[in-house]
Amino acid sequence: MTGHLRVDRVDQLHVRLTYSHLVEGPAHDVFLLDVGVVASTGFDERAYLDVLEPVLHTHGEEADACSVRVSRTHRSWSASPGEAEIAVALATGRADTTDHGSTNAVRSAFRQLLSLAGDETAATFTYQEAITEARLRLECAYADVHADRLSVTDEEHQVSQGLWSVGLVHLPTRTRFRVVLGFVDGDPRTAHIRRVSSGEVVASVGTE
Repeated sequence: MTGHLRVDRVDQLHVRLTYSHLVEGPAHDVFLLDVGVVASTGFDERAYLDVLEPVLHTHGEEADACSVRVSRTHRSWSASPGEAEIAVALATGRADTTDHGSTNAVRSAFRQLLSLAGDETAATFTYQEAITEARLRLECAYADVHADRLSVTDEEHQVSQGLWSVGLVHLPTRTRFRVVLGFVDGDPRTAHIRRVSSGEVVASVGTE
């Protein structure tokens, strides 16, 4: 048992940015990044938080409110050294989706995080992999959403950009979501999930 409680290396990083009207309220946009951390560079959350800092100042002023959680998980039965999660929740004062300024700020920050982690780009998804991944990412983003209750409404693949856009509806609430895989430069390790408001026309990938 010696050494099992030590904080060991981190080889996997999960980043989650949520935008909502209130910090503790339901998110209307969730941005996810899952990347391996090259062992030679190690993991220092300060470097990653510095990269994420600009998303708080998209409009020239800080978000209404925010919370930050950094956690590490190490399992004695796993061959993997460990994983870390950085979760940032932002209150925008808006009840609907984020604007293009915020979206572009997240895209820029994620692009830098991918470079900082130093991991190799993953392969793009096949059709079935994209559908499965969209369900899993959505379940991960919302605690009250279950993958087996999600029904696909539409899908679109922009091959040249490496993007998959999947429309999903959660039953029985009939809440609609749009999941874009490859949100940053077609990299499948990045995703943008948007809760579609009632009456909103589901946007295609091209509007991102």
